[in-house]
Amino acid sequence: NDYNESERDENQPENMIVLGQVYQPLNPLPVNLDRDDLVEYKVYEVGLDGTETYVISTTDTFATVTASPNYVEYCYNVSAVWNTDNYGVLESRHSNVACAVPYALGDADFDSDTDINDVLAVIDFILEEDFPTEDEFRNVDVNVDEEINIADVIMMVDIIYGGNARTMAFDMNEIAYVDLIHDYKNYKLGLSIDYSGPVRGIELELEYDDKMVNILSTDLSNTQNDVLVTSNRKENGRVKVLVANLNSGMIENDQNMYLSIPLKFDGNDYQVSTVSLKGIKIVGGDGSIIKSITRTESSEIKAIPVSFALQQNFPNPFNPSTEIRFDLPENDNVTLAVYNMMGQKIKTLTSGNMSPGYHSIIWNGTNDAGAKVATGMYFYSINTSSFQSIKKMLFLK
Repeated sequence: NDYNESERDENQPENMIVLGQVYQPLNPLPVNLDRDDLVEYKVYEVGLDGTETYVISTTDTFATVTASPNYVEYCYNVSAVWNTDNYGVLESRHSNVACAVPYALGDADFDSDTDINDVLAVIDFILEEDFPTEDEFRNVDVNVDEEINIADVIMMVDIIYGGNARTMAFDMNEIAYVDLIHDYKNYKLGLSIDYSGPVRGIELELEYDDKMVNILSTDLSNTQNDVLVTSNRKENGRVKVLVANLNSGMIENDQNMYLSIPLKFDGNDYQVSTVSLKGIKIVGGDGSIIKSITRTESSEIKAIPVSFALQQNFPNPFNPSTEIRFDLPENDNVTLAVYNMMGQKIKTLTSGNMSPGYHSIIWNGTNDAGAKVATGMYFYSINTSSFQSIKKMLFLK
């Protein structure tokens, strides 16, 4: 702007101004520059008032500018420097301004340090006990996958403790197979993970009918120090569970069983409910989420009798149908059949493996061919591997 026309060299083009010994074009020059003579890129810091301060040069398209994690926004632009045949060294117009905020990965509380308090804050975010601000989300999304999950927790642990578990051998292509196992006798669920590599963290959600099922707690199948197990019960039968080794180690298992989930069934003897496994994430040796396939994602929850029993049918006498109930305290092969007074089997009501519980089957007074049987007395019997019983019933037309 202070350019004096009288100071212009007569050989200098009119669209150039003098910057020391460098000519700067005010507008694109109508000449073909030799772009093979690109010298470098210059990075400038741009202040709030628009002032530019030279920071660093690079001959590559990548440069690192060092800044402490002080959570202050820094803005930069870039120019290119060319060595031309006709006009010497030229510097291009500066690029648009780009801004960034330097921060410490995993620092949830903005104290420029990642520690166990930050880990606990992220666990609260995952369990939905608290919700992150935009800046908190940016800081704790350590693996930059646009999601806060168990992998971020484990990577933060590695930042704190140095990542000792990363030295463990594992196959990156191995798939983990997951099953939700029901221990009927002890009224609890178990989380089984069939995987030979180290498991360092687990995140999952359970969905259930909270009017019929009460999930009491979540514990490790194999008690272990330095492993955190925590959960948060949400509305409408949903609980989120998170497990993490907070000492950069692995979670131990008991014959592939990692979690024990005791529960209580509040339905009646003949009601059946379901608990479903959703959104499971498993963290492996390198702190990333491993591939997994859920083979058994739900389990029936119901009352379990303490002993075998065959109940009297109802109604009795009956026409046209009657209900036969029987109790199984354990999984077993069951055959329930109807016989006439001659001891001939006329109807097989069920035959095969059955889960424990209180069972009910309707007989409509027909034989195996579908024809109605004659009026009279009939027997029905149950046979399992360890229990047999016979009772009488009367069919009337």
